[in-house]
Formats: sequence, structure tokens, C-alpha cells
Amino acid sequence: EEVIGSNPIFSTSPLWRTFFMPFYVYILYSENATSITLGTSEFLDRRLDEHNSGKGGKFSGNCLPWKMIYHEILDSRKQAVLQGDILADELIQRISGSSFMQ
Repeated sequence: EEVIGSNPIFSTSPLWRTFFMPFYVYILYSENATSITLGTSEFLDRRLDEHNSGKGGKFSGNCLPWKMIYHEILDSRKQAVLQGDILADELIQRISGSSFMQ
């Protein structure tokens, strides 16, 4: 199953990681809680494992299991945080414009 925004060439190449240490912005979805969470990380797979083991934080520990529905690779933590802010704003606009919030 392919995740939207994934790029397996970059995310799985150890040689590529020695020259370029990417940061990721990601969106996780919990079907059980009908919730999403957005975050940034240097190690995408490890972060998903942390969320699913209950170590991702108080909120995410109550919404297990999590499934990654989106991620992007960025050049720096700063870019990942900025892109996360943009994605969060877009998600809020979509949700607030739907019947879900009315």
C-alpha cells in the first residue's frame, strides 16, 4: 500500500542519508478515534512506531492504532515545521468548511 506523498527511493536509501539528513512532516489517522495528528520527525518509521506503542504523546496514546496517510520529505527541520503549519491551516480550513463543524 502506497502512502500519498511517499518517495521510497529517498526514504530507503542508506547512502542517500549519509549526504542528506531529511526531515519529514507527516499526517497520521486513527480510524478508532476518527482523529488525525500532524507532526515532524527526522526518523519517520521510528516516529510511527512510537505513536503506535503509546509513546507518541498523551493524545496519540489514546487513539491507537495510527496509520500514516501522508508524508513529505524536506531539507531541514525548519522547513518541515513550516510545511506542517501550512498543512495544519489547510486541514482546519477544510474541516471548518464542512458539515462536520456545523
